[in-house]
Amino acid sequence: MELKFNKNIKDSVFRNFFRVEQRALEIFNALNNTSYSDKSIINFNILDDTVLKNRFNDISFIADNKVVVLIEHQSIINKNIPLRFLLYLTRIYEIFISKLTAGTIYKSKIINLPTPQLAVFYNGDEDIDNISELRLSDAFICRDSSFLVTNNKELNTVIESTFKDPYFPLDVVVKVYNINKGYNLDFVNKSNSLREYVEFIALLKINIKLKNTLEEAISTTITECIKKNIMKEFFLSHPAEELTMWLETEYDFNTHLAVRFEEGREEGVKKVALNLLKKGSSVSFVVETTGLAEEVVKKMKENLGDIGPF
Repeated sequence: MELKFNKNIKDSVFRNFFRVEQRALEIFNALNNTSYSDKSIINFNILDDTVLKNRFNDISFIADNKVVVLIEHQSIINKNIPLRFLLYLTRIYEIFISKLTAGTIYKSKIINLPTPQLAVFYNGDEDIDNISELRLSDAFICRDSSFLVTNNKELNTVIESTFKDPYFPLDVVVKVYNINKGYNLDFVNKSNSLREYVEFIALLKINIKLKNTLEEAISTTITECIKKNIMKEFFLSHPAEELTMWLETEYDFNTHLAVRFEEGREEGVKKVALNLLKKGSSVSFVVETTGLAEEVVKKMKENLGDIGPF
């Protein structure tokens, strides 16, 4: 199951490193404490269509035709991830059903679907638990009886009873794994690839603080990783310019953006948007990433002049 990838969306080191069957299999085994060895059970989903072209996820695959795995890599906890995963899953199941005999969904026999497994790999600076959860139901407006207070005591009793242990007919539960160095060691060490990635990010964070420019920090980190045999094959198989572009983009809309939003500096956010536009990011991508209005981003793009295709 594979759809055309949206080339207007900038790639990342995480996405490219783990969008390889063997490494994805390692992650699946780590998540489930299993020991699968046949990488052919991994089938990647690459979502890109009219509906989802401006929304994309880092890693998505179906394992052994039984489990659909969605993974996001974040340095900022995005509480809308359950909603985004719901949209991704809807599209994946739509594709799955489209391959069945026409009209199957309207028949009485149940359609067996791959079980969803949803995860966020977090490596930001906020100190969070080893494993936590995000739920779609946390976003629901009607979560308790407080919004339904009436003057009818009998009705109030019914309402309070109904919402005492609320049951939501739809929910999406996402597990958040803290993969900062020193956290979740049992989980991280189950995958050599994940352990190496954690080491790489730890070195990058150190060098970002020590070096004068982001480009210098990235170059130093990659050199150190190659010497220490950390993601060595991956770094040697990609041009330095490509790796720098991926990492600069990741840093711009993750770490740098998080600081700017925390400080509440709109001008800082606009600088991030400007940097992304200069690197070739699409208007829609910048809008989704920064939260700026589409009209504002379009105007920024126009003011840049002829700086290349978007």
